[in-house]
Amino acid sequence: MDSGKIAAEVLVQGFEMGDLSKAFLKKYKNRCKEQFMRDFKYSGKIVKFMAKHPTFIDAFASVCKRKGAKFMLKWGKIMTGATPKSDLLKPSMVFPILWELIRLKILHKNPED
Repeated sequence: MDSGKIAAEVLVQGFEMGDLSKAFLKKYKNRCKEQFMRDFKYSGKIVKFMAKHPTFIDAFASVCKRKGAKFMLKWGKIMTGATPKSDLLKPSMVFPILWELIRLKILHKNPED
């Protein structure tokens, strides 16, 4: 929806100026980059982290199951950019997941380790 709003604003400006050239419409691409690239960058880092540490995904799923829709909604807002990625560092997000990670490590510890 945000990119649609940007597109509409650029088109309105282009019609008002009588300029719908490729060069002018490039403003859409530039504004989208400006608006979304930082978020995409952090989202990519989070995905790479989770891919390297699949236990994190297990812990997250377990916390979601226990805490329910409210926790999942917070996560969804963070991951979609509705709230800042820094909200992942809030105690209400960090502590439940860290606690679950510790619990999972203890439960799945191999006696031969």
